[in-house]
Amino acid sequence: MFTLNRRYLKGALILFVSALLAACPEENVKNLSNADIMQGRLPGSPGSVTAQNFIIERLSPHATGLMGGSGLGSYKQLYNGGTNILAVIPGTDLANEYVMVGAHFDHLGSNCETAQSSDVVCNGASDNATGVAAVIDIAKKMSDDNFQGRRSLILALWDQEEFGLLGSQHYVNNPVVPLNQVVAYVNFDILGTNVMPSLVNNSLVIAAESGGSVLQNALQQALNNSNIQYRQLTALFGNRLSDHTNFLNAGVPSVFFTDGIGACYHTAQDDQDIIDYRKLAYQIVVGSDLTRSLLNTNARPSFQSAPVNRNDASQLLNYLNQVALSADRFTQADRDRYPQLVQLFQSGVNSASFNLPSNLAQQIVQASRDLSTALRNAGRCEPFHSYD
Repeated sequence: MFTLNRRYLKGALILFVSALLAACPEENVKNLSNADIMQGRLPGSPGSVTAQNFIIERLSPHATGLMGGSGLGSYKQLYNGGTNILAVIPGTDLANEYVMVGAHFDHLGSNCETAQSSDVVCNGASDNATGVAAVIDIAKKMSDDNFQGRRSLILALWDQEEFGLLGSQHYVNNPVVPLNQVVAYVNFDILGTNVMPSLVNNSLVIAAESGGSVLQNALQQALNNSNIQYRQLTALFGNRLSDHTNFLNAGVPSVFFTDGIGACYHTAQDDQDIIDYRKLAYQIVVGSDLTRSLLNTNARPSFQSAPVNRNDASQLLNYLNQVALSADRFTQADRDRYPQLVQLFQSGVNSASFNLPSNLAQQIVQASRDLSTALRNAGRCEPFHSYD
């Protein structure tokens, strides 16, 4: 009898641990970036369908399909060329208002650069299995905590982001819930990565000003106890970089979380082993705290736009100086440009007016894009973990 009980307990423990791991962000990232199963999640491919059904399987214990009906179809918004996954957790007294959290799930199949001829599948672990894992975990934690927001929560996983933000554009053009009932959109794209050794536990958050003081205060409250050093930039610095752009263009207050791009971006080496899972866990806490705050706040964010300002220049200068600690990874040409970038960002910091003159603002936006390109071209794809 003792032996039988031990075997039973061992089997039960294995099942429990397996179920626990299957629900955690790390295992979700590993599954979504599995080359054999997901095949790079190219829109319209069998791997994409597998990814869609996997996401629904993970969401369904916590949220119902937004499209109505039953089964897998209740979660799928079909359109010419792709499929968005949409789920909802109903609210209470403000159930007809919605907070939306989203991330794109598609990637490039085998259409990306590779450093190894035997490694050709674009697994997209950071781009954007980590963002999808964040959305799933926010829903799961709400369920685990028996948390019910006043507003309803829409969980959105977009297709065809890599091909022009097409999935989210389709939704904005054909919203299941009227856009004027969406109080804010929270977007995740490229999390859990450190694109430079000097950027371990550094990240970016963009466009919070689009929701005025309500969104900015909710964000700041979520950031206050974070283990991540976030630099905040206005919306122009994230224009066309991810799906939040379509919501901003439609007048929906939005905020965009990203680690930016590095040498692994759009390569077959963007695999699960480059992910800093400790950092990802910290980022999910921030995203979850912000989401819960927006679900329950009395006032709703009011849409507004803001020009490039002194704070942008200051944040970029700080970021550039942090990047410079890994200067040996850059090309000589990019190292030679460093003093010019410092001078340009410093001129923004020293501007007499808070909102920068248009010519200077345009130069700073372009310089930030040049810096992003330099990061993309700096060294080879390799992991830099906060726990190494």
